[in-house]
Amino acid sequence: MQLIFIIGPANTGKSTLIKQQYDRLIKTGDYIVVDSENPTTLSDFRFLLQHAITKECIVLNSPTDEHACIKAMENFIEKQLNGGYNIVKVVTSIRDYNINPVLHTQTKRVLEKLFPNATEISVNLMQMTSSTVGSMLNSLV
Repeated sequence: MQLIFIIGPANTGKSTLIKQQYDRLIKTGDYIVVDSENPTTLSDFRFLLQHAITKECIVLNSPTDEHACIKAMENFIEKQLNGGYNIVKVVTSIRDYNINPVLHTQTKRVLEKLFPNATEISVNLMQMTSSTVGSMLNSLV
């Protein structure tokens, strides 16, 4: 199980990058949308995608910029776990610790509680070029 954190301050493209991964995965035809919240909103969406053959699932989450958004992510994931879905990856935005340690810590605590043995991978948008970030994320998701 992997937790993939897309780190960056507001308006750096975190949600755009996660939405691009959604578009890429759906375009392959290998994944179907099992559940979603706010699917037409770029800044506040959650998706549960399931692989058509393996049934492994990926959660894509964009908002973590308020406590309410983090709670909504937690509720969404708990609903999927209670539904018996095999979540193998969660890709989410997260605030940079140096910019907002409270939201950063809250996001991590929620996910570590839900997935205590997960491997964490961080992609910091401020430390990479957009093409490098895109290539790295494509290889992870």
